[in-house]
Amino acid sequence: MPAPESGFPNFPVRAGFSGYCNHPEILEAARKNRKTGIGCLWVLTLVPLIGFPVAGLLVEDLPFTEAVVIGVGIALVMFIVNLFALRRASRPMWEGVVEDKTRKERSERRSSEDSNDSTYIEYTTVIRTQDGKKKTIVEKDSGNHMYDYLSVGDRVRYHPAFGTYEKYDKSKDRIIYCNVCSMMNPIKNDRCKRCDNLLFK
Repeated sequence: MPAPESGFPNFPVRAGFSGYCNHPEILEAARKNRKTGIGCLWVLTLVPLIGFPVAGLLVEDLPFTEAVVIGVGIALVMFIVNLFALRRASRPMWEGVVEDKTRKERSERRSSEDSNDSTYIEYTTVIRTQDGKKKTIVEKDSGNHMYDYLSVGDRVRYHPAFGTYEKYDKSKDRIIYCNVCSMMNPIKNDRCKRCDNLLFK
């Protein structure tokens, strides 16, 4: 389906970071994203916390005490992981420059029962922030979207509310990634063809 009209004129894209990150629609999308994250935190915490003790009561091979310990352990891990993710999403935006890009072939063993290692390509994009810190984007196999999209020397801005990157100079690009849902769009679009949010042009 074609994207609905945005109400914003489709001017040629010029170099510069978009001001849409402070648009009311985008701020509302960020609020919903955080609300969803909080919901996931509680679901992923409560399911093992309740599910394992119940399984301990119903399954003969799983002692109740052991089930409670496992459930509490998994719930604690889920709570900490998701809490850190929510805290990262609340941090301020930062800007930097793509400093390096590398690709390496790596191997991994899928399980202890499998004696053969599987190989994959790991793509790493290194960004040096304005305050001198090094940030890395690590992608795997065909999921190397930022590796292909960004070039060494590109200025970028990171949007923590969505965990996405915005390129400063999009004037020569044919595509643009939605900073809300990460969907790839033609550069001529004003709104994302999947989530209908404004593209940061």
